[in-house]
Order: sequence, then C-alpha cells, then structure tokens
Amino acid sequence: MNQSIVDIIQSAKSEKDLPELVEKLRSFSDEDLFDTLFELSIQNQQIGRSVAFAGYALYELNPRCSLSAKAATEALLKEWDVSIEEVVFYLMRQFGLEAMKSARREIMAEHGDPPKRLETIRYWGNIWLEKMHAIRH
Repeated sequence: MNQSIVDIIQSAKSEKDLPELVEKLRSFSDEDLFDTLFELSIQNQQIGRSVAFAGYALYELNPRCSLSAKAATEALLKEWDVSIEEVVFYLMRQFGLEAMKSARREIMAEHGDPPKRLETIRYWGNIWLEKMHAIRH
C-alpha cells in the first residue's frame, strides 16, 4: 500500500474535494493505484471516509486490475461496505459482464448458498449495465 496515496485520500474532507483528489492521484502508477485504492475500498467503512473516497478514485482512475475477476470478487466478500457501488462499477468496467457472471458462478459453486455480498455485487452490476445502456442511447 502506497502511503502517499493513502495520505492524499485522507486529505479529502468532503465530496467536493474528490475531483482535486483524483487529479493528484493521476501521477501514480496503475500498480500503486490499484494496490492501494482497491485494498482501501474493500475495507469496512467504519475505518472512515477514506474507504468511500478510495472507491470513487478507483472507479474514476480505472487502474489495471492485477487480480482475476474471481479473485477480485472474492475480495469483496469479506468486509466490503455494500454501499460503495463504485468498486463493483470498477470491476464491471475492468472485466465486463461475462467475466463477472463467470466469477459469480464459480464462487456460488464453491460456497453453495451465495454470500449476501455476492447478491449485492450482482445488484450493483445490473445498475452499472443500466447506466451504460442509458449513456449509449
């Protein structure tokens, strides 16, 4: 985790600071951005505002994901705050619908009953698809 990125994320005081925050982060490598922003954005939001701001920056900057769709989806199943939809939007942008569906099927086959967060990932994925369809038409 890149502490400079964490410091920039934590410097944002409100949503109005987000565009400037994203601009400050553009100078970092995709690898540092992904490693830091993804890790922060899948934490329980009780650690603070930086979780939501990291999710926003992750989606806006769209650094290359170094995980498979399945591994990234599984990472969300632990502590990810389901209200931070930008993380799912980011994964949908990175992997596309078919890869995310495949990841979901694999996880469900391994776990039997789908974890509640997996259903929420599907929900946010559908919202993202609707938004992308609306933009195109």
